[in-house]
Amino acid sequence: MEYEGKEVSPYKGVIGSCILLILFPLVIYGIFYATISNVQNLGPVQTNNAALGLGFGVGFLFHISCIIAGLFKGTFKVVINRVRTFFENFSLSKKLAFRCYWDDIKSEGVVFWIYFIIIVANLMVSIYGLYSFFTIYFANL
Repeated sequence: MEYEGKEVSPYKGVIGSCILLILFPLVIYGIFYATISNVQNLGPVQTNNAALGLGFGVGFLFHISCIIAGLFKGTFKVVINRVRTFFENFSLSKKLAFRCYWDDIKSEGVVFWIYFIIIVANLMVSIYGLYSFFTIYFANL
């Protein structure tokens, strides 16, 4: 990947972005946990599950807003171009298509998939928290 005539790693800035994508939901989780434990008289498991669901849900909304704002636009374009080129090459030769795909992964990186894994993990934690909270909450009614 070149930027102004210089060779730049496709992973430049990924660690900082990943830290932000991971830290934001954790901070919001902490805020929700502290607020729920001070306001509601729930057990520690219910409080934790509610805070997980809400905190990581807000974190997921933050991730979606990053997507809408175009934070992942360049990395997503790389994936789209890689797949398009793969199918163009696949019509010529399967071996060429896979070799070019692998070379493209080595040169352009897998930054989008790193971000995508973080976003999906965040969503799964939110769903788990909400599901667990409602399961316990409605079982105790």
